[in-house]
Amino acid sequence: MDVQVDTAGHRTSNRKRAVHVAAEDGHAAVLRVLIGAKADVNALAMIQSDESTSFTSALFAARRGKHAEAVAVLEAAGAADVSRVEM
Repeated sequence: MDVQVDTAGHRTSNRKRAVHVAAEDGHAAVLRVLIGAKADVNALAMIQSDESTSFTSALFAARRGKHAEAVAVLEAAGAADVSRVEM
């Protein structure tokens, strides 16, 4: 199967890339496709609230969701576990 994936852009309204959405939902197979298409596994999602702005990695999202297979895929791809909040 030949699949073309744009991994650089197309963020959600919360400024999450596809790799973050797949990690949050535990879609390990989707993560493999995105990683194969050179998705940046260390890009940070930005989530804004009235009080703060959070920046999280896909690996952080997968761990938070307890998605073991997604965590393993991201770790194998060299992903960093990042979460920071700015007030």
